[in-house]
Amino acid sequence: MANPILQDTLCPEGSTLYYALNRLPPGKRSICVGLFGLYTEFHKLVFSTSDTVYVQYGWWYQELERLLSDTPRHPVTIAVSNWEGCDRAQPLQWIENLEPFIRTSTFEDENALLALCANLTEPLFRACNLVCGTTDPEDHTVRNAAAAYTLFGFIQDFGRYVRDGIIPAPRSDLDSMNITSHSLRTSGSPEIERLLQFQCDRAIGLLTPPPGEPSRGPLVTHYYVLIISAIHLATLHQIRRCHYDVVNSRIDITPLRKAWIAWKIFRKH
Repeated sequence: MANPILQDTLCPEGSTLYYALNRLPPGKRSICVGLFGLYTEFHKLVFSTSDTVYVQYGWWYQELERLLSDTPRHPVTIAVSNWEGCDRAQPLQWIENLEPFIRTSTFEDENALLALCANLTEPLFRACNLVCGTTDPEDHTVRNAAAAYTLFGFIQDFGRYVRDGIIPAPRSDLDSMNITSHSLRTSGSPEIERLLQFQCDRAIGLLTPPPGEPSRGPLVTHYYVLIISAIHLATLHQIRRCHYDVVNSRIDITPLRKAWIAWKIFRKH
């Protein structure tokens, strides 16, 4: 049974997730919403600055054990419990693999960033693919989809991350550009535009590989990932047009444009 409050909270009308999951059958949509809800809670744990984060981690670990015993309490785990044939141990393994990343505030290099993506976002896409009845393609395509999804969030919410004391970019990028953490907190700083231009290029490269090169993008066969990726790509181009001004504002495209992108992809697939 779908939880309308949960769906309205996690994927309200007009959001990217709303258009990505809207055409799924109600049962599958409810489970996928629950999985995205788990992702949201795990994301909070990883980037938490609270001293109580390990208490929160312990609660979620116990909640996933309750999921294993068919006694979940949280709306997102109740939604996931409706997944017939679900390997209930997968969410438990998911949170166990995230423990080393708790309170992440910086990444040493691109490999560290991709390691986080693999442990935070890849399980989400793989689980949703199984719910949708999709056989996963080779590993690197799912990982690229996870990396693009995570990078997009870092770019669009850059200002919020920096205000929370988190630098959502590899330290190696900052060093190679001679950018300091202090300069990233200054609105209008040219260093911000330089860094975000590089991050946008990285994310766009994952979504649209250069002509003539083997495709590296998120070639997941289910259309919900194609919709998310296409909306994110359009938003990244909008961020470019706005000169990467994401420190004090959150740049997005209109719900009408998102609906149009989703309709075109659904019609094609």
